Amino acid sequence: MKQKSDSHEKNRYLVLFLIILTIGLVLIFLGVNANRNNSTPNITNVNVNVNSETRSVNTENTNEDRAEIVTEDQKAQFALEAFFSALTDKKYTGALTLFAPNEWETMSSFVDEDERNDHIKVLQAYCERVQTCLPVKILSIARTANDSSFEYVAQVQFIAENGDPYVLGPCCGATEEEMPSQDIFEYHVKLMNGGYKVITPPVYNP
Repeated sequence: MKQKSDSHEKNRYLVLFLIILTIGLVLIFLGVNANRNNSTPNITNVNVNVNSETRSVNTENTNEDRAEIVTEDQKAQFALEAFFSALTDKKYTGALTLFAPNEWETMSSFVDEDERNDHIKVLQAYCERVQTCLPVKILSIARTANDSSFEYVAQVQFIAENGDPYVLGPCCGATEEEMPSQDIFEYHVKLMNGGYKVITPPVYNP
C-alpha cells in the first residue's frame, strides 16, 4: 500500500510540474510576440512624413515655376485687373497707384476747383458720376507696335451688376445708327517707373 501511495504522489508532482512548465512556456511566448509588435516600425507614419515632404518640395517647385513664367504682358494684364478691382471695392488710394492718365482735366470737372489737385477725390467723384468703375474682363492684350516702350493695348468688357456685359448706348440725342452701342472697350497700360500703370480712364458716360 505504501508503494502505491508513493507512486500516486510522484505522479501528482509530475503532473503539477508539467502544468507549471506549460504555463511558463505560454508566458514566454506571449512576451516575445509583444516585444516584436512594439519594435515594428510605424511604416504608415513614415510614408505620411515622406509624402508630406514630397508635397512640400513639389509646392516650392511649382511656385518657382509660376514666378519664372510671368511675362510682361501678364504683368500689364494684372495691373489692369487690379486697377478696376480696387475701383470696384472703392479703394481709390490703391487704385491711384496703378493709374497715370495723360490728363486729369476731364475727370477733374466733377469736383470743386480747390480739390482738383487731390487726385484721390477726383477719381472717387468721377467713378460716382459715370458709374462705369466696374469689374473688368480682359478679352485680349498685346504690346503696341512701339518697341521703344513697354505699352500694351487691351480689349476689355465690363461686368454690370446683373452679370451681363456693360453696354454704353448712344448719348446726347444721337440714334443707334449715328452712335452704335458699345460693349468692348480699348485700354492702354504702360510700364512707368518700374511698374505698369493704366493710362485710359474709366469709360465716360455723360
